[in-house]
Parts: sequence; structure tokens; C-alpha cells
Amino acid sequence: MRRAITVLAVAAIVLSSLTAIRAAPGRPYEGRTFSVFVGISPLAREDTAAYIAPRLKEKWGVDLSFELMGSTAMVEKIIVQRANPRVSVANWDEPVGIDACAKGLCANIDLNKIPNIKDVNPIAIHKIDGNVRVLTASIGGVGLIYNRYEFGRRGLKPPTSWYDLWRDDVRGRVSVTALESTWGLSMLAMFAKLEGGRETNVEPAFAKLKTLLPRIHTIHTWSSELAKLMQLGEVWLSTTGANMGPALQAQGFPAEWIAPKEGAAAIGGGTSIIANAPLQDVAHDYLNLVLSPEFQALRARNGGLGPVNRAAFAKLTEKEKQALPIKPLTKLVPLDWASIMRDRQGWIERWHREIRK
Repeated sequence: MRRAITVLAVAAIVLSSLTAIRAAPGRPYEGRTFSVFVGISPLAREDTAAYIAPRLKEKWGVDLSFELMGSTAMVEKIIVQRANPRVSVANWDEPVGIDACAKGLCANIDLNKIPNIKDVNPIAIHKIDGNVRVLTASIGGVGLIYNRYEFGRRGLKPPTSWYDLWRDDVRGRVSVTALESTWGLSMLAMFAKLEGGRETNVEPAFAKLKTLLPRIHTIHTWSSELAKLMQLGEVWLSTTGANMGPALQAQGFPAEWIAPKEGAAAIGGGTSIIANAPLQDVAHDYLNLVLSPEFQALRARNGGLGPVNRAAFAKLTEKEKQALPIKPLTKLVPLDWASIMRDRQGWIERWHREIRK
């Protein structure tokens, strides 16, 4: 009898200890999975896994799970899962995020739970119906990228203008971004402005781009497509986002991204908490880590993204600052993303009818 009592007592102590471990302060979600959508920006997954995942594990006990995809695909998945979302955070192109949040797909963000916001420019805080729903996580732009090796060995002048896409010496070696990509939408809006239109009048842009068709090698949708074409020497000049230059350079490829003299289209990376998503306290901590100076510097170093946290610049060397494609004096052209996102689907349908290669 005494032995039975002893065994029961030991079992009770073990059970009590396990319960205490599970309920240990700071790790309330031990063993649970915390899921996020991550864009296809270079090294985004690797940097998130290296910096954010271990900190969430240490504090909350969660295992960070990633799903990599384009921003519009994120929206489609969120809509499908709307009643019972599995993913808590979307790291998406800022314009797509603002549009999605305006449709009720995002939760309110409590800035009191994001202490790193103190070092972030207020323009990075986006409110919808009076509530914060999107935070800008990085500063980027859409301009031109070229193959320095091909230009150099052929004695070609480096590009400086959007209109260099029409140069005879690069005919057949040009690629432009399809409108399914936010970078493609940015390109179309820029040509609308350059040709006398605006975001609400893209007729001049379509007319101008039709004249480029005979000179184009490829219309690409994804940055991975463009990277392969440039590495094969098929494409020498293309439209793309600013982070593509540093990403290709990190692989040893002689690519150079430039902001055209007319200006690069301004576009940021955004982050939001998904409406009705699980573990929203962890989600706020995730956003705080995204805005930390350490992670911002890491993404600047590895992804070529402009930091929104002012303190991040102190963590970069002068060489790293100079390597950033978006610099303090870079001319960025703001776009009317509300109008663009409203008309986006119509633009895409027209693109497939009229701008085909």
C-alpha cells in the first residue's frame, strides 16, 4: 500500500512539473505553430528564420512556419480561410495590403504592443477607418536593372532613363514585368505619368508600351524568371524592384539596379495581422521584431531593402549603406495606389489582350 502511495505521489509531482513547464511565464504557447505569409523577396525566409523565429520560440514557445508566395496569392488564401484563418501575419506589398485591409481582411494593430514603432517614421503607419491595419516594413522602388558585364563588353552606355528600354543597342534583350506583379503595375503607372496621363488615365501608357513589343525578349511575372533570363545572358535590361540588384550581386552576378532620372516608382513592403487569426499577441510581437533595428539592418544587408527604422542605419557600415539601391537622395515617385488597385483587374485583362509576347 505504501509503495502504491509513493508511486502515486511521484506521478503527481511529475504531472505537476510538466504542467508548470507548459504554463511557464513567457512560453504560454509551447509546441504550437505560428504561421506567416512571406513574400518572395530575396532571402526573406532565411532572414526571418535566423532572427525572428528563435526569439518567438524563446518568448512564446511557438514554432514559426512560413508560406512563401506573391502578395495577390496571399489575399486569395486569406479570403478562402476567412472564417477560420490558419495564418496570423501577411508580409506583402504595401499597396496590396492596404487594399486587402480596406476590404476587412486585417485585424487592428495596437501600437502600444510594438515598442519599436518609436523609431519608425509616422508615414509608415497606415490607418483604415481610424484603425492601424498596415505598417510599412521596408522602402523600395521600381526602376531598371541591367547586366553590367554585357553592357561593358559591348561598350554600351549604362541606362539612365525609362526610355532606354527602346534603345536600338538592346533590342531583343529587354524584359518588362507583367501586371500580375505589383512591380508591373508600378511600371504601367509610371509610363502613364511620363506620357501625359495619370493613374486614372493609362491610355498613354498602353499606347507607348505597344511600341516596345517588337523590341522585347520576354514579359516576365516573377523575379525568379527574370533572374534566370539575366544569368543566361538572354536579357540585358529590364524593369524590376530595387532589391533585385543586391540579390543578384550576392550570387556573384554583375547586375545593377538604377532609379531612372525621371524617378523610380515608390513602393514599400508592408506587414499586417490577419483578421480573426490565432495568436494575435504573438503576431504583435512578430511585427515588433520586423521593425527592430537589428532585423531592419539584416534585410537591408541581405535583401537590399531600405529600412524604415531610423536606428537601423547605425548598424550598417558605410559600405553597406552605399550598397543600398534606395538612398536618401533617390528620386521616388509616389503613386495613387487606391486608384491603381481599384482598376487593377481591368488593366490586367487589357494587358493580356493588347500587350502579348
